Amino acid sequence: MKTQHLYKHLFLLLIVLPIQAGAQWRMSRFDHTNFFQKALTIDADNAFVTGTEPVNQGHFMLRTNDGGITWDSLNIRFDEDTLEFAEMFFTDKQNGFVGGSKSGKQFLMKTANNGASWDDITPEFAQFREIHAIHFTDARNGFASNGQNLYKTTNGGQTWSFINIDFYINDIHFLDMNTGFASGTGGNFSSNGVIMKTTDGGNTWQEILDVRDPSLFVTSFHKMNVVDAQTIITAVQNTDYLFRTTNGGQTWDSVKVNLDSVYYLSDFNFTSVSSGHVLADGGKILFTNDGGATWKLEYTTGWGLYGPDVYLNSLSVKNGIGYVAGSNGLIKKYLAGTNSIGKIANRLQMNIYPNPVAGSSALQIDIPENSGNYTLSITNSSGQIITIEKLQADRSINLQKLEMAPGIYYVTLQNNNAKTVQKLVVTK
Repeated sequence: MKTQHLYKHLFLLLIVLPIQAGAQWRMSRFDHTNFFQKALTIDADNAFVTGTEPVNQGHFMLRTNDGGITWDSLNIRFDEDTLEFAEMFFTDKQNGFVGGSKSGKQFLMKTANNGASWDDITPEFAQFREIHAIHFTDARNGFASNGQNLYKTTNGGQTWSFINIDFYINDIHFLDMNTGFASGTGGNFSSNGVIMKTTDGGNTWQEILDVRDPSLFVTSFHKMNVVDAQTIITAVQNTDYLFRTTNGGQTWDSVKVNLDSVYYLSDFNFTSVSSGHVLADGGKILFTNDGGATWKLEYTTGWGLYGPDVYLNSLSVKNGIGYVAGSNGLIKKYLAGTNSIGKIANRLQMNIYPNPVAGSSALQIDIPENSGNYTLSITNSSGQIITIEKLQADRSINLQKLEMAPGIYYVTLQNNNAKTVQKLVVTK
């Protein structure tokens, strides 16, 4: 396989996007217990998150259909086996796939109704591994991998064909059923990280990037952002730098996240060659809009005695909306500014959490960060007003003092220019 020349210096970008005015991260959920592993944004209203419970380490999936206001727990069962989720992929809000392992053997399941029910489509070549790479071009055509094997389907997983590969796959992305890319580690006991390309549906692969980091025992490209056919961004696992190509892998440049106290990246999401977010150690969210020449710290968690209060594990941004998931039950929502998607910045924003909330708990209300005057009201399903408050900043409301019985309520925030209403579910 041919090793491509690696350009070590950052090349000048011809187009630099404007900074995202008013971009912000808001709390969507924070339950202090669960460990969230992966977030996936579908559209403005729909997103999914996978996680594990703190006590028995059981895996679960959450879904929002209202932009992160409420999160539903999905009942995904596979006989009586224990499921461990490793990857999920949705072609749209209805059609999705989740893979991982069940009792040590690989599994793959699909939904055609927004996660309400799931069918087993595990390739018949079940092994003692996990499905951790999934990419479908539509609901019927796609690929899945357990690292050492690649599977291909053209009928939504009813049947699979097996493709033997000679390298280890961590992530895959297909532009169509012929042209695709894979990231991982070289074969034949290689310790090099590789990016591979296929133009014949995965039957044969060409190496387009080969990197060995001398500070690591094994170099591995964990995941990719394939922005388009020419633009691919990847990262060396456990390091603080990215690699990027804008010509389909003919040449690459390295991009170092040159911000103080950043040593490794846990995830990244670029929406163009210039603009993207990374999650860094210490619970940091960083943003660049000049291709990595400079970075802005958009969020950092607090620190406890032994490290960050929250570890950030997964990031997913799409069309100006995004989510980040982490430990301690943290889900934060991202809203881009007017330069990215103006209709979002012009809406009055409010985040309430937790939701659902126990009637004996405190309800947290996040409102826009300015000095405006807001009126916040809570009504029950019959329209009866529970409380009306004037506020200028984020607020914690004691539900026990309001004597709110279990049921559905509506929280309304308004000022002189706008109004927003969100549903609140109160439990026992």
